[in-house]
Amino acid sequence: MEGLLAERVGLRCLVAAFDRLAAAHLESLLRDDAPEADIVAVHSPAELDMAIGDPFDLVVLDTRNMDNPAALVESLKPLAETGCRIAAIVIDEMPEHLRWATHTMKTWGLPHGLLPATMTPTQCKAALVRVATGHEYVNWALRGAGCQTVIEGWPAPETSIPAGPDLLDLLTPRELEILPLLKQGLRNKEVAERLAISVNTAKIHIASIKRKYRVSSRMQLL
Repeated sequence: MEGLLAERVGLRCLVAAFDRLAAAHLESLLRDDAPEADIVAVHSPAELDMAIGDPFDLVVLDTRNMDNPAALVESLKPLAETGCRIAAIVIDEMPEHLRWATHTMKTWGLPHGLLPATMTPTQCKAALVRVATGHEYVNWALRGAGCQTVIEGWPAPETSIPAGPDLLDLLTPRELEILPLLKQGLRNKEVAERLAISVNTAKIHIASIKRKYRVSSRMQLL
């Protein structure tokens, strides 16, 4: 089923995963949301070095089998300067595996999104869509026991609910697009006009967001 990314004409994605099975899995997630996207997969530092000379809109970096993720993120800086969005998958059970990200995020503001390897496929796809559409993303799983001091000072997900699972993971790609508009105070008609959808469709999405956040009023989402 096509999703939010399918609306991006000419979308180009780079998947860097040194495990071919992991690369195929990530490519499948992206294809599910954007069937027409141009997706390039690389499986070694040399292939990644060659690929980053081309323009991309989104880079997904699976760091689980990478010896020096910080150096690879640094090599992506020129792409990021062109507007490319960068998401990294990390081993959330290992705080020491996150220390490179502490350095790169504080130094260069990269990656734009940090995804734990334990995310479900649905959660992973929603997070990638969020990063690709211009949002920052840090999953709450990375704020658990043993990881809090490592990521202290990172930007929190855009929700005022401090505990429990990352509720953003439960939202569909369209709901992820609508939520920031609600936070801006837009009414149903204005949301519909902004996204070129019907008012009834906007109402359905907004009702779903409120149900998932377990709130009765949109003011509680602000």
